[in-house]
Amino acid sequence: MSHIKIEGSVLLLLLIVSLVIGGVVVVVLSSTTDPMEKIIGEEQVLNVLFILEKEAVEQVLSAYVLMYYPPTRKAAIIDIPPETGLIIKNLNRVDSIDILYKRWNVEPFTKEVANLLGIPLHFTLVFSQDRLLKLVDLMDGLSVFIPQELEYEEGGKKKIILPTGRVTLDGAKTLQYLNYRMPEEEIESPEQRSSKIFLALLRRLQERFSFMQQPEVWKVSKTCFVTPLSDEHLQRLLTEVLRLDTERVAMHRISGLYREVSGKRLLFPSYEGELIREVVRQNVSLLVRQQEGNIPDRVFTLEILNGTPLSGLARRTGELMKGFGYDVISTGNAERNDYEKTLIIDRTNYPDMTKQLSGLLRCTNIVQERPNTEENTELSLETYRADYTIILGKDFNGRYVVR
Repeated sequence: MSHIKIEGSVLLLLLIVSLVIGGVVVVVLSSTTDPMEKIIGEEQVLNVLFILEKEAVEQVLSAYVLMYYPPTRKAAIIDIPPETGLIIKNLNRVDSIDILYKRWNVEPFTKEVANLLGIPLHFTLVFSQDRLLKLVDLMDGLSVFIPQELEYEEGGKKKIILPTGRVTLDGAKTLQYLNYRMPEEEIESPEQRSSKIFLALLRRLQERFSFMQQPEVWKVSKTCFVTPLSDEHLQRLLTEVLRLDTERVAMHRISGLYREVSGKRLLFPSYEGELIREVVRQNVSLLVRQQEGNIPDRVFTLEILNGTPLSGLARRTGELMKGFGYDVISTGNAERNDYEKTLIIDRTNYPDMTKQLSGLLRCTNIVQERPNTEENTELSLETYRADYTIILGKDFNGRYVVR
């Protein structure tokens, strides 16, 4: 009997050892498997969250979701304002989304951003300001255009921090540019500066990444990013993302209304977040669209006219349509303000594109207008205004046509 017990104990011990070894093998394999393989293999849109921290504190200065589709090399960027107001369920209160951010535990913040946009976020890269400074210096600076001198007063005299024009910023100047705040800024807002730096950073990374991958340089390069990815997987991610065509990147920012809650100024997304989710869906459609079929690979232009007595409707709708990737070349008032039904005037020869636009607005009232370029080229060019003119009627509620 004792002999049988010993054999049973040995078998049990062997079973435990095999389970432990199996678990170790699974962990090792999962840590060495390239997380990019499935995304690339299945031709998914790759979504990466970039977070830039505030100066000297672990708080979000700006956050961007880069949506990139490798087969077309097209990308779109969604700017996530840190003051975006939401119902934070695990805190049981309304607060800004950045309240969830912790540098070494970004999952709660990442999860909330993913829920807001309605897409999975595959990877997260964090830049503290000291790491950003080191990265910019490693790449020999960022090139940006500054439309207005950055200055401050000291002893009654104005001192210029950065001049106007195209300049190359080193790491320290980049941080000055990002953190600059003045009560009256008419030409460029802090949000615009942050977006400009992010785009300049992507372009410079493209230009200098071969240098940064050199073995001795990579030892420094990799320390500029806070990420759970291994060195190998970080290189793989950056190699893929930096193939994007920076000249065709669409930039969008969450829009909505500001309200003060418990002493904090919060931005509540339009239509309870449904608008930005639809912007994301439309951008995914644009990213994966190949240059074939009946929709060309170009940006279509819109003219938006207000045919109602409601003030500012054309301007607000213009901002809405920019979010969907259209080039709104003009907004204004129609010849009269008693249009009962919204009207789309189509001057293109792309019925699939017209169907997409009408679907966005839920508008079925469409008129085709073809400029006759053969009979009178000069006249047709003078009268041509945009690919589409949208005349907003009383049936338009600010987002859709309501039947």
